[in-house]
Amino acid sequence: MGPLLSAVGITLGESLGRRVGLRIASEAGGGCINQAYCAHSPLDSGYRVRKTRYNLYHVINHANLFGGGYAAQAERMTDVLLAEV
Repeated sequence: MGPLLSAVGITLGESLGRRVGLRIASEAGGGCINQAYCAHSPLDSGYRVRKTRYNLYHVINHANLFGGGYAAQAERMTDVLLAEV
């Protein structure tokens, strides 16, 4: 059972590492960093929706804390997600 758990841990670790790497690249402006990364390891078809869904949580949190344009941004993001359903 040890090797099986290790293999699952490595797979989850690589997946998490990739998510962190993509997040850092997108915060840095994407561009060449993101293109080079994606050329090496292409994104799956659901990445864009997952990224929007993940970011929506934080935008709603900012709307609750700071108000301003965050509520409108959250509404636009929600519209994008609902269009994917």
